[in-house]
Amino acid sequence: MGATSAGPPDDFTVKTQASEALTKGLYTSVAAFVLANMPKLDEVNMQEMASTLQRAGTTMTAPARRNCRESRSSSAASAS
Repeated sequence: MGATSAGPPDDFTVKTQASEALTKGLYTSVAAFVLANMPKLDEVNMQEMASTLQRAGTTMTAPARRNCRESRSSSAASAS
């Protein structure tokens, strides 16, 4: 279902597919245990993704900040 349909949001579909993939072929008791811990798994995954995106953002903006400081230094030196 697309974003414009009246059905469940895409995130719901992704989580449903993850649950199905993680429990496929397991004994019922083990599958129940996995499903009971899915909210914690989702929380950990979200924390890891947020951390990764934060590091990526820092990495991508670090050279721009350094270049900005260097250009300020060189323009201050040329003004003297």
